[in-house]
Amino acid sequence: MKSFLPYFIFASILFLFTCKGNQTVSKTTNIPSGDYTIADLASSVNEFAIDLFKELGKKKENMVFSPVSISSALAIAYAGAKNNTAREMSYTLNFPADQSSLHAAFRDFIDSLTMASQEKGTELKIANGLWVQENYKLLPEFIELGSAYYSARIENVSFKSFEEQEKSRTKINKWVEKQTNNKIQNLIPEGILNELTRLIITNAVYFNGNWTNPFEKNKTSPSIFHVSSSVSVKTDFMHQKEMVWYYEDEEIQAVQLLYKGERNSMIILLPKETDDWRLVSNILTISRLDIIRNGFKREEVEIAIPRYTIECEFGLKEILERLGMKEAFSNDADFSGITGHTDLTIDDVLHKAFIEVNETGTEAAAATAVIMALKSAYEEETIRFTADHPFLYFITDLTTGSIIFMGRLVQPPDNG
Repeated sequence: MKSFLPYFIFASILFLFTCKGNQTVSKTTNIPSGDYTIADLASSVNEFAIDLFKELGKKKENMVFSPVSISSALAIAYAGAKNNTAREMSYTLNFPADQSSLHAAFRDFIDSLTMASQEKGTELKIANGLWVQENYKLLPEFIELGSAYYSARIENVSFKSFEEQEKSRTKINKWVEKQTNNKIQNLIPEGILNELTRLIITNAVYFNGNWTNPFEKNKTSPSIFHVSSSVSVKTDFMHQKEMVWYYEDEEIQAVQLLYKGERNSMIILLPKETDDWRLVSNILTISRLDIIRNGFKREEVEIAIPRYTIECEFGLKEILERLGMKEAFSNDADFSGITGHTDLTIDDVLHKAFIEVNETGTEAAAATAVIMALKSAYEEETIRFTADHPFLYFITDLTTGSIIFMGRLVQPPDNG
């Protein structure tokens, strides 16, 4: 994991392979059936985001990922899942067992999110792709679903020989690079594909937003960031004093910084306790985040946050299995809704993400910034929000409430 690249993009991919086997795992879901709305989907994606964060955040590292991207790619695979495979995916992804409204909700959800690109100074792009082994037949209804609800590019490729695998890998990686403004490189590394590969589902998300109130570059100056009670680094902090959305309680402070068009925002969640980096993760729940977002008030705040960049890449197979999605990766996987046969299994789910936060805004794809904070007890005093110790950040869509990107800063670049 690195923390020095100057961009933040996300793409996730899903590999489907032929398989056979007889392992069984049982799971059920309590997600209700019936009409499934954009609001329901945003809640599902956010719940999945928190579940993923709890798993990914166990190591003391900077982090960024896109729950929207991962959920989108897996939703296409879920469309073809049947029986226990579908039940486990429903449970893990917080999707309804009845898919009759899910994919239409995803279509409307993606359309709603990408409306941010209509605002001057903000760009949000989401793209999907299905890369199919030539002469390998997919069900017409699955192809139609991918095209109609996910606007997926559907293309035949070949994985039969190493030379053909490399040609296909290069083609898919080039597509991802194009969709992410050339910021995601080599999404699929050499050696991942083999002669059993039959289908690759890709998703890419790109975000570029300018602050409504940019930070002045001449006010950026080095200061100390407290990684823990015993470790500190010197890094560049951006400064401003503005009227912003602010929240504070006994344990945290939070600010919400708007991007131009005020359709998207970054929420920074800052624990008051600085001695234990784990507190950054432990205080996070969906209900807590809802309390914060509903409790924001306009306050004049003196803000100091690091200028930072983060790059991450993850293999999500083991994490998804721990969250309950086991059968999809086994020889008992049932993706007969894709081909009409039970010959497919998921081999791996790969994810890359980058973020750059600077004085002008954020360029991203795979992270949502969230920061929590308490309201000041004395309004006549200057409210200071100094993010000089580990914090969470989210990039959110203010209309749907969805977490588009999410991450954590544990240690910024050491400029000392």
